[in-house]
Amino acid sequence: MRRINNATRKPFDRMNKVNNLILSELNGILLKKGLLTQSKEGGDRIISLSRVETGRDLRSAKVFFLVIPEKYRASAQTALNKKAGEIQNMLAGKLQTKSKPRIEFLYDTGQSNAFAVEAILNEIEK
Repeated sequence: MRRINNATRKPFDRMNKVNNLILSELNGILLKKGLLTQSKEGGDRIISLSRVETGRDLRSAKVFFLVIPEKYRASAQTALNKKAGEIQNMLAGKLQTKSKPRIEFLYDTGQSNAFAVEAILNEIEK
């Protein structure tokens, strides 16, 4: 009989699974509610959830998103955070965890930083 050594398991495996589950469920919820494409300003926009960072105690979750075009960044964040309570309740019905995370939507600056670095590298190459 083979024993599994718990020390060899990565401690963040569970958190990665929880983060991916929350991201998947949130995408489904926001798609159903139409929040990924609707804009009060009347323009077309696309919101993409990029990642989730859940606290170790599962009581809080930071949800990072991107917006195209970027001019809707502030209005998208306001709309998402305004609906956060309703989204949390819908998410709580789908998760089978003891505690339900409090959701906070944040704009993901990592992608725009990556584009800026790439532009600088391309300019250096010339």
